Amino acid sequence: IMGNEIKIIVLKNTTNIDAPPKRKHVFTLTEYVMNPRANFRYLVFCLSKRFHNKNWIITLKSLLTTHILTNCPSYKFIRNLAKDTDIFKITNCLQNDTMSSVNMNVLAISYANFLKQKCKAFN
Repeated sequence: IMGNEIKIIVLKNTTNIDAPPKRKHVFTLTEYVMNPRANFRYLVFCLSKRFHNKNWIITLKSLLTTHILTNCPSYKFIRNLAKDTDIFKITNCLQNDTMSSVNMNVLAISYANFLKQKCKAFN
């Protein structure tokens, strides 16, 4: 899997459809993370761009995907995340001012802080 393919898989995995990420895309990313020659820096870059999306569904899916990938036995991915934990600073993913959107924004910020602490433990 090359760089542009990773970007496409991350985009497909973190769509704005209100459903969990597709297993086939999560599986592909998991296989990629297990590859010792994987470009982890680019994968982290692609995921972090999705963290800062205004759509809370995309933000949560990217955080969930990152959480799944941190549970893989490849520590190189976690170390690459831990190099720059500022990517987990989510300020606002509100689409509108509805109560559910506000609640999901709080959830996304809390989830990002959890992942930040998890990555710091490996640094």
